[in-house]
Amino acid sequence: MFPELSLALVLSLTIFVLHLVGYTIYAINTLKESIRPNAASWSMWFFGGLVEYLTYSAIDSESWLSSSLPLACVIGLVMILAATLYTQWRASKVSHGEKIIFHKPKPIDYILMSFDTSAGLIWLIFSMPALANIIAVSSSIVTFIPIWRTTLATGEEKPLPWIFWCLAYFGMTIVVLLEGGDAMAEKLFYPLYYLFLHSVVLMLCYSSIRRYIQRARK
Repeated sequence: MFPELSLALVLSLTIFVLHLVGYTIYAINTLKESIRPNAASWSMWFFGGLVEYLTYSAIDSESWLSSSLPLACVIGLVMILAATLYTQWRASKVSHGEKIIFHKPKPIDYILMSFDTSAGLIWLIFSMPALANIIAVSSSIVTFIPIWRTTLATGEEKPLPWIFWCLAYFGMTIVVLLEGGDAMAEKLFYPLYYLFLHSVVLMLCYSSIRRYIQRARK
């Protein structure tokens, strides 16, 4: 058991760093204005990430190693939100509020917020962290579909941060398997689901794949 536990510890620290590296790259791209996230959306995603971290950690409080990635996600979301707010403020100062560099908020963001709020209430009121986490995580697809569409149409997203995030979620899957326990099935949903969502964005970052999909849709 000791070698497996040591490997899980090393992997948990590795995925924590990988995830933060991905967010750091994304924050730098935001500051350079090479990507244009929306401050309102990222504030809602921060709330969702916090709910996901708290509910995931509550599923099995004794096996904490795999919780390092949800924690890194919360920290990373704060980084992106801060970079987005700063860039938006900087642009408004330069252009006197005339230049719009961010996508407008979408109603779908509020739908996600309602799912995350419901998940948090289920956890707090009914003490069902696994169900709450599944609801919060599964609802994330409503924010990824617009990202998929935008990336397919414009290629706006850069592949490097998504590579780090995919590696982090794959590593988290291994950590959950090494931890084992009765709650392993519930805990596997988080990394596998997000690995799928992030992998789609990563593939769409490459022009050859975008051209293939666009030709197939004609």
